[in-house]
Formats: sequence, structure tokens, C-alpha cells
Amino acid sequence: MKWRLLLCEAQNGALETWPSMKRSSLPRPAINPCPPCACMAGSRPVCLWAMLSPLPKWNEPAIRHNGWSIVRRPTGGRAILHTQEITYSFTAPQEFFLVAGTLLESYQRISAVLLRALELLGTPARADQEYQPLTAEQRKEPICFETPSNYEVTVNGKKIIGSAQARKYGGVLQHGSLPLTGDIARIVEALVFQKEGEREQARQRIRAHATTYAAVSGREISWQDAAQGFMDAFTEVMQENA
Repeated sequence: MKWRLLLCEAQNGALETWPSMKRSSLPRPAINPCPPCACMAGSRPVCLWAMLSPLPKWNEPAIRHNGWSIVRRPTGGRAILHTQEITYSFTAPQEFFLVAGTLLESYQRISAVLLRALELLGTPARADQEYQPLTAEQRKEPICFETPSNYEVTVNGKKIIGSAQARKYGGVLQHGSLPLTGDIARIVEALVFQKEGEREQARQRIRAHATTYAAVSGREISWQDAAQGFMDAFTEVMQENA
């Protein structure tokens, strides 16, 4: 079984953001067959939002002041600030074993790989929790890490890896990120709130529902070392199914 494993240095600017998404983008098996690809990348500060989601109210002065960029991604989900993290992506034709079947089935299989990566990095996690359906008010919230979804990777009940998936042209793309350190709630600085009190409330909700590798492990880790854990986990599952 042929597959690709890529490690990409962090890039500057919107056009070079998320090289993992660019270099292993959605395959088109009927037009240009290509092997499955797992890619790990560093990330310079950039705000991402989903292609099919309503446009968030960005705080453009704050974004410019911080030197951040804004990029629209091809998968679902909400607004997120990518910085001080390891990002991953996996692409394959829909019949490939990791992504075959329903979206939920493939999501759970890839979650098992992510759990193994965290285990190799010394941070056991889980991805078996189901949550109550979001209320109408919760669905309006624009921030990705504010609300965990069913079967997302969590530690002590807090989301630690956020992921999203897209299916098109007979191919599948799933990507996500593991925040390594820093303030998980920084994304609120990139958004407009009617009152500063609402910004602080959003900040507290994010901190209550999401976390970073450093916060749960008690130690800092470079994105290169984190990437090695992800690469080893993907390699293991590929070898087991060779």
C-alpha cells in the first residue's frame, strides 16, 4: 500500500497558511489518482473560518495589530485561531480503509489515530463522549473550541484536538489541530462583541471547554516533537493494515 507522509515547516501569510491542506488537498480519484496522504505542519498565527459557515464579525484592527491573517477553509466548523500548535491533515479516496463508510465511522477511525498520537506524547485522552444537541443560542456562537462535538478528542472533559472533514470528488479531507501552549481563548481578540463583558464571557467559556497540551501535561513541547508523535501514530495504523 502506497501512502505519503509529509512534514511542513510553518509558513507566513494567508496564501501559505496550512500547507498541510494545500499539499494534501482533496484528491479526485477519477481524474488524478493519488495515494493517501498524512501531513503534519507548524502554524503561524492565522484566523480560519469554515466555507459554509456565516462570516464572523472580525475585529480587523486587532487582527492587523497582532499580525494575524484571515483564511477560509474548505471544511465545516467555526472560527479558530491557529498559533502555537501542530496541525494535521489526512486525505484519501473514499474507499480507503481509514475514511470508508459514513462520515462518523471515518471520523472515529481517525480519532483512534489521534488518541494513539497523544498516548505516544504521554497524554492519554478519550474520544467516546456524546453531548446534548446544541441549543439555538449555542449554534450562533462563532468560536470552534467553545463547544465540543460528539466523539472529539478530549482530556478531563476538555477538547484538546479539534477536527473537521470534507467529502468531495470521491475524496475525503480531514484536518485539525492540537494547541500546544498559550491562551486557548485568544481567538476572542479577533472577533467583534457588542459589549466587552460578552468577550470576557466567551473567553471563560472557551477556557472551561478546551485546553492545550502544556496545560494537561505540565510541560512544553515543540511542534516538531508533537509532529513526530502524529507521524508515528499514522505509520503504525498504516503498517497494521498493509
